Parts: sequence; C-alpha cells; structure tokens
Amino acid sequence: MRERVRDRGSMSIELVLIMPMLLGVLALVFAFARVSIVTSNFDAGVRDAARAATQERNVYAAHQAAEATLENAASRASPGCAETLHVESIDTFQPGHPVEIVATCEYPMVDVMGFLPGSFTMRSSFTSPLDPNRGIESTTS
Repeated sequence: MRERVRDRGSMSIELVLIMPMLLGVLALVFAFARVSIVTSNFDAGVRDAARAATQERNVYAAHQAAEATLENAASRASPGCAETLHVESIDTFQPGHPVEIVATCEYPMVDVMGFLPGSFTMRSSFTSPLDPNRGIESTTS
C-alpha cells in the first residue's frame, strides 16, 4: 500500500516534463509544412512564369509577363516573399531555344510562426521551350 502513496502525483510531473517537448515537435512539424507549402507555390509560380514568357513576341514583353505571373504567385505564397522578389533577365529569346526563368525571393520566418527570427532565400528556375516556328518581334527599331 505504501508504494501507491509514493507514486501519487508522478503522472502530472511526467506530463509537465514531456508536454513542452511534444509541443515543440508539433511546432517544428507545422513550421516545416508551412515552408514546404511556400516553396512549392514559389516553384509553381516560376514554372507558370516561364510558360507565360514563351507566349510573348519579344524579350521585353516576355520578362514583364514572367514578372507579373510570378508576383501573383509569390503574393499568394507569402506577402514577404512578394516584396523581395527578383526575376533575372532572360538571356535568349530565339525560336527553337529554351527560355529560362530564374527567380529569387527572401521569405521571412515570421510568416511561418510569429516568433521565429530570420529569413531564408528561395531560388528557383524553370525552362520552357520557345516554339521553333514562332514569329518574334524585333526589339530594335
């Protein structure tokens, strides 16, 4: 009978010791899931931007279409990412050659959880082929 008396209250002490660790693990799982969602939305935005760029007739319009498409996708993923978005210039825009869109953005960790400091930079690229039979406008007049 005495052993039962000594064990009294041990479950609540164990719960007090284990609960913070469980909540910490749960918070990390949530943070990694949120980062994964934002990264996949950004990658999908870069893919859509490359496809939008190949629909245009000149390199300037292609760059503008890529930026507009990516700004829309980045703002859905994270407002902080949309503010720091950078789309690199398109190197080649010739029929039959691929058009590569490379974009970077800085994602604040505050968007993941309100108390996490810092940020991380996402960089993504996607290549979309430009139709070899496509007519393009000259950029020089």
